[in-house]
Amino acid sequence: MRKIVLFGASKLAKRYCQSLPGDVCILGIADNRYRELDCFVGHKVIAPQDIGTFDYDQIVIALDDLKPGNDGEIFKIYHQLKSLGIPENRIVLQSFKYTFEHPVHKPRTEYISSLGRYFEHMGISGAVAECGVYRGWFSGVLSEVFEKSKLYLFDSFEGFSQDDLEHDTGAARQWVETGANKRLANTNEEIVALRILDRSRLEIRKGFIPDTLEGVDDRFAFVNLDMDLYIPQAAALNFFAGKMIRGGGNSYA
Repeated sequence: MRKIVLFGASKLAKRYCQSLPGDVCILGIADNRYRELDCFVGHKVIAPQDIGTFDYDQIVIALDDLKPGNDGEIFKIYHQLKSLGIPENRIVLQSFKYTFEHPVHKPRTEYISSLGRYFEHMGISGAVAECGVYRGWFSGVLSEVFEKSKLYLFDSFEGFSQDDLEHDTGAARQWVETGANKRLANTNEEIVALRILDRSRLEIRKGFIPDTLEGVDDRFAFVNLDMDLYIPQAAALNFFAGKMIRGGGNSYA
């Protein structure tokens, strides 16, 4: 049983309370507004400084990080928790794994969870990689499912490469023409890292593929390719094809 304290009496915290699986127990909800709030979704609202009185496994920051301005609030809470003596490896940002009944995200999560169980049953192990992580939602799922594997995350954290766009005539080019691609630059490696449960096995490679693939020598059990453009997608496919463990898996988005 994983015991967690949610930080933030928010809509997202409410989703957690309504959709968590049976192997997770919510001990309480911490909030800086604890004097105004007594109870939230059936859970006691506590002062942040009282978190240490609980025997917890994790503190989950339950704020919607896509809401404008929330990145700053998330890091403010993160540093507040560290100042209270909460170990860094016990603080994690919310993952969509338990909070979204989304027609795309839910099947992906169920697929990767079942694949993780299959790998464990068959004794398949190796590194895991995601190319094109955006804000790290699926990266967080990968870190939970493959909890003992080294996790490589590849992203430019600034959107598409202009050189790659010159060779692409697909949907990505239409995104650029309409300005829809600008959201892809609304990310940073610090937010992504906060989603990973064990950052000691995390390696974030910032920049453009294929350059960031240089020096990667591990063998891989699972790779997710989600870069939208032909050149980096093809380069990653060619690279990882020779590094997959027998019986391993991959997905493309």
